[in-house]
Amino acid sequence: MKTALNEVIDRMIAPMTAEVTVYREKGGMTSYDEEAAFPYECAEEVLEKEEPKSVTFAAEVNCFGEDVNGIIPDYELSQKDSDNFYVSEAEKKAGPLNLIGVEEMQDHAGFQHGKYEIMEGRGIEEKDQGKPYAVVSGRFLMRNRLKLGDTFTISSCFDRTKKETLKIIGVHSGDFVGTKSWESDCNYIYTPLENVYALNGRKVLRMQMELTDVKRLEKRIQRIEETGRKYDVKFHILKDNMEYLNATNPIESMKNMCDSTWTAVLLVTASILIVVNIFEVTKRKKEIGILISLGERRWKIAVQLLIEQLVPVLIGMGIGTIIWSISCEQIGTWVMGSNSIWNGSTFTYQITDGIPLLLYGVGLSLLIVTCGVMESLFIQLKKLIQE
Repeated sequence: MKTALNEVIDRMIAPMTAEVTVYREKGGMTSYDEEAAFPYECAEEVLEKEEPKSVTFAAEVNCFGEDVNGIIPDYELSQKDSDNFYVSEAEKKAGPLNLIGVEEMQDHAGFQHGKYEIMEGRGIEEKDQGKPYAVVSGRFLMRNRLKLGDTFTISSCFDRTKKETLKIIGVHSGDFVGTKSWESDCNYIYTPLENVYALNGRKVLRMQMELTDVKRLEKRIQRIEETGRKYDVKFHILKDNMEYLNATNPIESMKNMCDSTWTAVLLVTASILIVVNIFEVTKRKKEIGILISLGERRWKIAVQLLIEQLVPVLIGMGIGTIIWSISCEQIGTWVMGSNSIWNGSTFTYQITDGIPLLLYGVGLSLLIVTCGVMESLFIQLKKLIQE
Protein backbone atom coordinates (compact mmCIF):
# COMPACT_ATOMS: atom_id res chain seq x y z
CA MET A 1 0.00 0.00 0.00
CA LYS A 2 2.82 2.38 0.89
CA THR A 3 4.61 1.66 -2.40
CA ALA A 4 1.38 2.32 -4.28
CA LEU A 5 0.90 5.62 -2.44
CA ASN A 6 4.46 6.66 -3.32
CA GLU A 7 3.67 5.99 -6.97
CA VAL A 8 0.51 8.08 -6.68
CA ILE A 9 2.47 11.01 -5.21
CA ASP A 10 5.15 10.79 -7.92
CA ARG A 11 2.53 10.89 -10.66
CA MET A 12 0.66 13.74 -8.99
CA ILE A 13 3.67 16.01 -8.59
CA ALA A 14 5.28 15.24 -11.97
CA PRO A 15 3.51 18.18 -13.69
CA MET A 16 3.66 20.45 -10.63
CA THR A 17 6.01 23.39 -10.23
CA ALA A 18 6.79 25.80 -7.40
CA GLU A 19 7.26 29.56 -7.70
CA VAL A 20 10.40 30.66 -5.85
CA THR A 21 11.36 34.32 -5.48
CA VAL A 22 14.92 35.07 -4.41
CA TYR A 23 16.15 38.45 -3.20
CA ARG A 24 18.82 39.73 -0.86
CA GLU A 25 17.78 39.90 2.77
CA LYS A 26 19.89 42.96 3.57
CA GLY A 27 18.26 46.14 2.39
CA GLY A 28 14.99 44.58 1.25
CA MET A 29 14.09 45.24 -2.40
CA THR A 30 14.94 48.91 -2.84
CA SER A 31 16.45 50.28 -6.02
CA TYR A 32 18.41 53.08 -4.33
CA ASP A 33 20.52 50.87 -2.02
CA GLU A 34 23.50 48.96 -3.44
CA GLU A 35 23.26 46.45 -0.58
CA ALA A 36 19.77 45.42 -1.73
CA ALA A 37 20.97 43.75 -4.95
CA PHE A 38 23.21 40.75 -5.59
CA PRO A 39 25.75 40.02 -8.37
CA TYR A 40 24.47 38.69 -11.68
CA GLU A 41 27.22 36.03 -11.53
CA CYS A 42 25.56 34.65 -8.39
CA ALA A 43 22.23 34.46 -10.21
CA GLU A 44 23.89 32.67 -13.14
CA GLU A 45 25.36 30.04 -10.81
CA VAL A 46 21.96 29.46 -9.20
CA LEU A 47 20.41 28.94 -12.64
CA GLU A 48 23.19 26.58 -13.70
CA LYS A 49 22.62 24.36 -10.65
CA GLU A 50 18.82 24.46 -10.48
CA GLU A 51 17.89 24.55 -14.20
CA PRO A 52 14.45 26.13 -13.62
CA LYS A 53 11.58 25.67 -16.05
CA SER A 54 11.41 29.46 -16.41
CA VAL A 55 13.06 32.49 -14.79
CA THR A 56 12.33 36.20 -14.60
CA PHE A 57 14.89 38.76 -13.45
CA ALA A 58 14.09 42.10 -11.85
CA ALA A 59 16.80 44.73 -11.88
CA GLU A 60 16.17 48.33 -10.85
CA VAL A 61 18.20 51.43 -10.15
CA ASN A 62 17.30 54.93 -9.07
CA CYS A 63 18.44 57.61 -11.50
CA PHE A 64 18.83 61.33 -12.04
CA GLY A 65 17.79 62.97 -15.27
CA GLU A 66 20.62 64.70 -17.11
CA ASP A 67 18.31 66.51 -19.55
CA VAL A 68 14.91 65.59 -18.07
CA ASN A 69 13.15 66.01 -14.72
CA GLY A 70 11.30 63.48 -12.62
CA ILE A 71 7.98 64.17 -10.92
CA ILE A 72 8.84 65.58 -7.48
CA PRO A 73 5.84 65.09 -5.13
CA ASP A 74 6.31 68.31 -3.12
CA TYR A 75 6.47 70.34 -6.30
CA GLU A 76 3.66 68.61 -8.16
CA LEU A 77 1.24 68.57 -5.23
CA SER A 78 1.78 72.15 -4.03
CA GLN A 79 2.39 73.67 -7.49
CA LYS A 80 5.30 75.70 -6.11
CA ASP A 81 7.75 77.47 -8.34
CA SER A 82 10.30 74.94 -9.67
CA ASP A 83 13.19 76.98 -8.33
CA ASN A 84 11.92 77.04 -4.74
CA PHE A 85 10.34 73.63 -4.03
CA TYR A 86 11.71 71.54 -1.16
CA VAL A 87 13.71 68.40 -1.91
CA SER A 88 14.56 66.02 0.98
CA GLU A 89 18.06 64.65 1.57
CA ALA A 90 16.86 61.16 0.60
CA GLU A 91 15.49 62.62 -2.64
CA LYS A 92 18.81 64.27 -3.38
CA LYS A 93 20.70 61.03 -2.77
CA ALA A 94 18.38 58.59 -4.52
CA GLY A 95 17.25 60.55 -7.52
CA PRO A 96 13.63 60.89 -8.63
CA LEU A 97 13.54 58.31 -11.44
CA ASN A 98 13.22 54.54 -11.05
CA LEU A 99 14.68 52.62 -14.00
CA ILE A 100 13.15 49.11 -14.13
CA GLY A 101 14.75 46.39 -16.22
CA VAL A 102 12.38 43.89 -17.84
CA GLU A 103 12.66 41.03 -20.32
CA GLU A 104 9.01 41.07 -21.35
CA MET A 105 7.04 44.07 -20.14
CA GLN A 106 3.68 42.25 -20.04
CA ASP A 107 5.19 39.78 -17.51
CA HIS A 108 5.82 42.59 -15.02
CA ALA A 109 3.43 42.47 -12.04
CA GLY A 110 1.85 45.87 -12.72
CA PHE A 111 0.85 44.91 -16.26
CA GLN A 112 -0.07 41.32 -15.37
CA HIS A 113 -2.58 42.51 -12.76
CA GLY A 114 -4.01 45.23 -15.00
CA LYS A 115 -2.69 48.14 -12.92
CA TYR A 116 -0.91 49.68 -15.90
CA GLU A 117 -1.45 49.59 -19.64
CA ILE A 118 0.30 50.89 -22.72
CA MET A 119 -1.30 54.17 -23.84
CA GLU A 120 0.91 54.89 -26.86
CA GLY A 121 3.53 53.01 -28.82
CA ARG A 122 4.43 49.57 -27.46
CA GLY A 123 6.02 47.89 -24.47
CA ILE A 124 9.45 46.32 -24.03
CA GLU A 125 9.65 42.88 -25.66
CA GLU A 126 12.20 40.09 -25.55
CA LYS A 127 13.53 41.10 -28.97
CA ASP A 128 14.46 44.53 -27.52
CA GLN A 129 17.09 43.15 -25.13
CA GLY A 130 20.35 45.07 -25.54
CA LYS A 131 18.67 48.07 -27.21
CA PRO A 132 18.49 51.58 -25.66
CA TYR A 133 14.68 51.67 -25.47
CA ALA A 134 12.42 53.09 -22.78
CA VAL A 135 8.72 53.17 -21.89
CA VAL A 136 7.80 56.18 -19.75
CA SER A 137 4.62 57.53 -18.15
CA GLY A 138 2.31 60.05 -19.79
CA ARG A 139 2.91 62.49 -16.93
CA PHE A 140 6.70 62.20 -17.39
CA LEU A 141 6.25 62.84 -21.14
CA MET A 142 4.19 66.00 -20.50
CA ARG A 143 6.49 67.25 -17.73
CA ASN A 144 9.49 67.18 -20.05
CA ARG A 145 7.64 68.08 -23.28
CA LEU A 146 8.75 64.89 -25.00
CA LYS A 147 7.11 62.63 -27.59
CA LEU A 148 7.53 59.11 -28.97
CA GLY A 149 10.89 58.68 -30.67
CA ASP A 150 12.65 61.35 -28.55
CA THR A 151 15.75 60.48 -26.50
CA PHE A 152 16.83 61.47 -23.01
CA THR A 153 19.85 60.81 -20.78
CA ILE A 154 19.89 59.55 -17.20
CA SER A 155 22.66 58.75 -14.70
CA SER A 156 22.92 56.25 -11.85
CA CYS A 157 22.34 57.36 -8.27
CA PHE A 158 25.29 55.13 -7.29
CA ASP A 159 27.72 56.69 -9.74
CA ARG A 160 26.75 59.88 -11.62
CA THR A 161 29.44 59.19 -14.21
CA LYS A 162 27.49 56.17 -15.45
CA LYS A 163 25.00 57.41 -18.03
CA GLU A 164 22.59 55.92 -20.54
CA THR A 165 20.75 57.60 -23.39
CA LEU A 166 17.38 55.99 -24.07
CA LYS A 167 14.82 56.27 -26.87
CA ILE A 168 11.11 56.48 -25.98
CA ILE A 169 9.14 53.70 -27.74
CA GLY A 170 6.05 53.63 -25.54
CA VAL A 171 3.97 55.40 -22.90
CA HIS A 172 2.43 53.64 -19.87
CA SER A 173 -0.54 54.75 -17.76
CA GLY A 174 1.22 55.08 -14.39
CA ASP A 175 0.02 58.39 -12.94
CA PHE A 176 0.30 58.00 -9.16
CA VAL A 177 2.29 60.64 -7.22
CA GLY A 178 3.45 59.25 -3.87
CA THR A 179 5.18 60.82 -0.90
CA LYS A 180 8.54 59.88 -2.42
CA SER A 181 9.36 60.41 -6.06
CA TRP A 182 10.90 56.94 -6.65
CA GLU A 183 7.71 55.36 -5.25
CA SER A 184 5.56 57.31 -7.71
CA ASP A 185 4.73 55.12 -10.70
CA CYS A 186 4.70 58.19 -12.93
CA ASN A 187 8.51 58.10 -12.49
CA TYR A 188 8.82 54.44 -13.53
CA ILE A 189 10.88 54.00 -16.68
CA TYR A 190 10.85 50.50 -18.19
CA THR A 191 13.84 49.41 -20.24
CA PRO A 192 15.66 46.20 -21.31
CA LEU A 193 17.65 44.61 -18.47
CA GLU A 194 21.08 45.38 -19.95
CA ASN A 195 20.52 49.14 -19.57
CA VAL A 196 19.89 48.72 -15.85
CA TYR A 197 22.93 46.46 -15.46
CA ALA A 198 25.05 49.20 -17.04
CA LEU A 199 23.96 51.64 -14.33
CA ASN A 200 23.79 49.43 -11.22
CA GLY A 201 27.03 47.47 -11.64
CA ARG A 202 25.40 44.37 -13.17
CA LYS A 203 23.30 43.47 -10.15
CA VAL A 204 19.97 41.69 -9.76
CA LEU A 205 17.31 42.94 -7.37
CA ARG A 206 15.24 39.75 -7.36
CA MET A 207 14.89 36.56 -9.34
CA GLN A 208 11.66 34.60 -9.76
CA MET A 209 12.00 30.97 -10.81
CA GLU A 210 9.58 28.21 -11.67
CA LEU A 211 11.13 25.04 -10.27
CA THR A 212 10.22 21.47 -11.10
CA ASP A 213 10.93 18.42 -8.88
CA VAL A 214 8.78 19.94 -6.11
CA LYS A 215 9.37 16.90 -3.89
CA ARG A 216 12.98 18.05 -3.38
CA LEU A 217 12.14 21.74 -3.04
CA GLU A 218 13.65 22.19 0.43
CA LYS A 219 16.98 20.68 -0.67
CA ARG A 220 17.01 22.93 -3.74
CA ILE A 221 16.40 26.01 -1.57
CA GLN A 222 19.31 24.97 0.65
CA ARG A 223 21.53 24.82 -2.45
CA ILE A 224 20.41 28.33 -3.46
CA GLU A 225 21.31 29.61 0.03
CA GLU A 226 24.73 27.91 -0.17
CA THR A 227 25.39 29.57 -3.54
CA GLY A 228 24.51 32.94 -2.03
CA ARG A 229 26.97 32.41 0.82
CA LYS A 230 29.77 31.92 -1.73
CA TYR A 231 29.15 35.53 -2.81
CA ASP A 232 28.67 36.76 0.75
CA VAL A 233 24.94 37.20 0.10
CA LYS A 234 22.23 36.15 2.52
CA PHE A 235 19.13 35.33 0.50
CA HIS A 236 15.53 35.75 1.51
CA ILE A 237 13.49 33.13 -0.34
CA LEU A 238 9.73 33.15 -0.85
CA LYS A 239 8.23 29.88 -2.04
CA ASP A 240 4.77 29.07 -3.29
CA ASN A 241 4.27 25.30 -3.34
CA MET A 242 0.83 25.15 -1.76
CA GLU A 243 -0.51 23.12 -4.69
CA TYR A 244 1.97 20.37 -3.87
CA LEU A 245 1.32 20.49 -0.11
CA ASN A 246 -2.47 20.45 -0.48
CA ALA A 247 -2.29 17.50 -2.87
CA THR A 248 0.21 15.35 -0.98
CA ASN A 249 -0.41 16.01 2.74
CA PRO A 250 -3.41 13.60 2.99
CA ILE A 251 -1.47 10.89 1.15
CA GLU A 252 1.60 11.46 3.35
CA SER A 253 -0.66 10.94 6.40
CA MET A 254 -1.84 7.64 4.93
CA LYS A 255 1.78 6.60 4.35
CA ASN A 256 2.65 7.40 7.97
CA MET A 257 -0.33 5.32 9.11
CA CYS A 258 0.91 2.41 6.93
CA ASP A 259 4.38 2.75 8.53
CA SER A 260 2.94 2.75 12.06
CA THR A 261 0.70 -0.26 11.39
CA TRP A 262 3.49 -2.18 9.68
CA THR A 263 5.97 -1.48 12.50
CA ALA A 264 3.47 -2.43 15.22
CA VAL A 265 2.58 -5.72 13.49
CA LEU A 266 6.24 -6.62 13.02
CA LEU A 267 7.13 -5.90 16.65
CA VAL A 268 4.21 -7.91 18.02
CA THR A 269 4.96 -10.78 15.62
CA ALA A 270 8.66 -10.72 16.52
CA SER A 271 7.90 -10.81 20.24
CA ILE A 272 5.60 -13.85 19.82
CA LEU A 273 8.11 -15.67 17.60
CA ILE A 274 10.99 -15.08 20.04
CA VAL A 275 8.97 -16.66 22.86
CA VAL A 276 7.96 -19.61 20.63
CA ASN A 277 11.56 -20.11 19.50
CA ILE A 278 12.92 -20.15 23.05
CA PHE A 279 10.19 -22.62 24.00
CA GLU A 280 11.15 -24.93 21.09
CA VAL A 281 14.81 -24.92 22.11
CA THR A 282 13.84 -25.62 25.73
CA LYS A 283 11.89 -28.69 24.57
CA ARG A 284 15.11 -30.02 23.01
CA LYS A 285 17.20 -29.63 26.18
CA LYS A 286 17.53 -33.40 26.58
CA GLU A 287 18.84 -33.81 23.03
CA ILE A 288 21.27 -30.92 23.50
CA GLY A 289 22.44 -32.36 26.86
CA ILE A 290 23.19 -35.75 25.27
CA LEU A 291 25.24 -34.10 22.51
CA ILE A 292 27.20 -32.08 25.07
CA SER A 293 27.89 -35.20 27.18
CA LEU A 294 29.21 -36.96 24.07
CA GLY A 295 31.77 -34.14 23.68
CA GLU A 296 30.06 -32.07 21.00
CA ARG A 297 31.09 -28.42 21.17
CA ARG A 298 28.36 -25.98 22.17
CA TRP A 299 29.00 -23.60 19.25
CA LYS A 300 28.55 -26.47 16.75
CA ILE A 301 25.22 -27.31 18.38
CA ALA A 302 24.23 -23.62 18.19
CA VAL A 303 25.14 -23.45 14.46
CA GLN A 304 23.13 -26.62 13.76
CA LEU A 305 20.08 -25.17 15.50
CA LEU A 306 20.57 -21.87 13.66
CA ILE A 307 20.60 -23.60 10.26
CA GLU A 308 17.62 -25.79 11.12
CA GLN A 309 15.50 -22.79 12.04
CA LEU A 310 16.79 -20.15 9.62
CA VAL A 311 16.56 -22.13 6.36
CA PRO A 312 12.73 -22.60 6.54
CA VAL A 313 12.38 -18.92 7.49
CA LEU A 314 14.35 -17.76 4.45
CA ILE A 315 12.44 -20.09 2.12
CA GLY A 316 9.19 -18.76 3.52
CA MET A 317 10.35 -15.18 3.06
CA GLY A 318 11.25 -15.87 -0.57
CA ILE A 319 7.82 -17.34 -1.29
CA GLY A 320 6.20 -14.48 0.59
CA THR A 321 8.15 -11.91 -1.45
CA ILE A 322 6.92 -13.43 -4.72
CA ILE A 323 3.31 -13.45 -3.49
CA TRP A 324 3.76 -9.90 -2.21
CA SER A 325 5.13 -8.64 -5.53
CA ILE A 326 2.07 -9.99 -7.34
CA SER A 327 -0.46 -8.69 -4.82
CA CYS A 328 1.33 -5.33 -4.51
CA GLU A 329 0.93 -4.70 -8.23
CA GLN A 330 -2.78 -5.56 -8.01
CA ILE A 331 -3.27 -3.31 -4.97
CA GLY A 332 -1.39 -0.47 -6.66
CA THR A 333 -3.50 -0.73 -9.82
CA TRP A 334 -6.64 -0.76 -7.66
CA VAL A 335 -5.54 2.33 -5.67
CA MET A 336 -4.74 4.28 -8.82
CA GLY A 337 -7.79 3.01 -10.71
CA SER A 338 -10.08 4.19 -7.91
CA ASN A 339 -9.16 7.79 -8.79
CA SER A 340 -10.68 9.27 -11.94
CA ILE A 341 -7.40 11.06 -12.72
CA TRP A 342 -5.54 7.77 -13.23
CA ASN A 343 -8.52 5.57 -14.11
CA GLY A 344 -7.26 2.86 -16.43
CA SER A 345 -3.63 3.36 -15.35
CA THR A 346 -1.59 0.37 -14.31
CA PHE A 347 0.79 0.31 -11.38
CA THR A 348 4.19 -1.21 -12.10
CA TYR A 349 6.02 -2.89 -9.21
CA GLN A 350 9.61 -4.03 -9.46
CA ILE A 351 11.04 -6.71 -7.20
CA THR A 352 13.89 -4.33 -6.29
CA ASP A 353 11.34 -2.04 -4.60
CA GLY A 354 10.97 -4.67 -1.85
CA ILE A 355 14.69 -5.16 -1.15
CA PRO A 356 14.81 -2.76 1.88
CA LEU A 357 11.82 -4.54 3.45
CA LEU A 358 13.33 -7.96 2.64
CA LEU A 359 16.61 -7.01 4.33
CA TYR A 360 14.67 -5.75 7.33
CA GLY A 361 12.86 -9.10 7.49
CA VAL A 362 16.13 -11.07 7.28
CA GLY A 363 17.59 -9.03 10.14
CA LEU A 364 14.49 -9.55 12.25
CA SER A 365 14.53 -13.29 11.50
CA LEU A 366 18.15 -13.55 12.59
CA LEU A 367 17.28 -11.79 15.84
CA ILE A 368 14.36 -14.16 16.50
CA VAL A 369 16.35 -17.33 15.74
CA THR A 370 19.43 -16.14 17.62
CA CYS A 371 17.41 -15.55 20.80
CA GLY A 372 16.39 -19.22 20.78
CA VAL A 373 19.86 -20.49 19.87
CA MET A 374 21.46 -18.45 22.67
CA GLU A 375 19.36 -20.45 25.10
CA SER A 376 21.24 -23.60 24.05
CA LEU A 377 24.62 -22.07 24.85
CA PHE A 378 23.73 -21.62 28.52
CA ILE A 379 22.33 -25.05 29.26
CA GLN A 380 24.01 -26.46 32.39
CA LEU A 381 24.58 -30.23 32.05
CA LYS A 382 24.57 -30.87 35.81
CA LYS A 383 21.28 -29.10 36.31
CA LEU A 384 19.80 -30.94 33.28
CA ILE A 385 20.71 -34.36 34.82
CA GLN A 386 19.11 -33.36 38.13
CA GLU A 387 15.92 -32.43 36.29
